[in-house]
Amino acid sequence: MKTLVSYLTTAIVLVTLALPTTLHAQTEHQLVVQMVDNNPKVQKGLIKQLNNLKDGYGNTITIEVVCHGPGLDLLHKERTEYREELLALKERGIIFLACENTLKGRDIPRDAIMEEFEFVPMGIGEVMEKQEQGWSYVKGGM
Repeated sequence: MKTLVSYLTTAIVLVTLALPTTLHAQTEHQLVVQMVDNNPKVQKGLIKQLNNLKDGYGNTITIEVVCHGPGLDLLHKERTEYREELLALKERGIIFLACENTLKGRDIPRDAIMEEFEFVPMGIGEVMEKQEQGWSYVKGGM
């Protein structure tokens, strides 16, 4: 019986470790940022603030940046001025999400978005759901 319990405990631990990374680990701080501005100065300010947050909170913060409307240009391969900075932020654990509704509405193909980033069906819906889950909210353009 002890052997069975030991095997089950080991199996549970292994399954937990194998869960997809999209199920973000619970951190002390959780922030969803809504980015709706295509002004490069505003985008640069957002990048600065995201770095400041990671510098200040390290691994105790989970950050999602939801880009929709004109803000989707931040993740656009040909329109962004901040490719390297975005990739560095991704390396620091910041999640960037592109709104599929904006893609459809602006007739932008999915492959126009940098392949390193993920998609959500509705940008506003993602922001709303994160707030319902208790995440803090900040509108990009700080």
